[in-house]
Amino acid sequence: GTTGDQRYGHGAVLVLINNAGYGAMGPLLDGGVEAMQRQFETNVFSVVGVTRAMFPVLRRSRGLVVNIGSVSGVLVTPFAGAYCASKAAVHALSDALRMELSPFGIRVMEVQPGAIASSFAKNAGHEAEQLLNEQSPWWPLREGIRSRAKASQDKPTPASEFAAGLLKAVQQDNPPRLVRLGNGSRALPLLANLLPKGLLEKGLMKRFGLTRSL
Repeated sequence: GTTGDQRYGHGAVLVLINNAGYGAMGPLLDGGVEAMQRQFETNVFSVVGVTRAMFPVLRRSRGLVVNIGSVSGVLVTPFAGAYCASKAAVHALSDALRMELSPFGIRVMEVQPGAIASSFAKNAGHEAEQLLNEQSPWWPLREGIRSRAKASQDKPTPASEFAAGLLKAVQQDNPPRLVRLGNGSRALPLLANLLPKGLLEKGLMKRFGLTRSL
């Protein structure tokens, strides 16, 4: 997380942005509990830890907490279960924090990015390759795993455009509770909400090669 003083509205406001995160890719059972723990330590526990440490300053300044979630917390895909679960947890924590911090004048904004140009996909690909081996029951589906690791960079929005959109949202007198930025940030949650669950799962299984029997 990073902090910075921003001036808008009627005075100085401290903005805390909880942005630390990476994508653990691969079958959930291949990574197991250890991979889940690493994923949640970075993506989830840090949100609570940093916000708790900054609470006295946020309280004095009646500040704003910005938690970076993901559309992956809304539209869950195979081979990214740990990452999707961690971002769904960030969304839930944001809702809880928004209510709990309200009496202190602290606001909470949740951001759900889509595809943003960054090193995320490269790092996600590295994470996937660390798990991939011939002993895995999912070894025959390795190309689907690699495809999921690369999916976050499907026609990505430039990072500068994302930053400009986030800054605009932060500078509003009444910052929105939810901001969606980047390619797919609106379309993918819409699909998740409108399509029947079974149909959505079939489409995702076909997309990532899970329709064959092993």
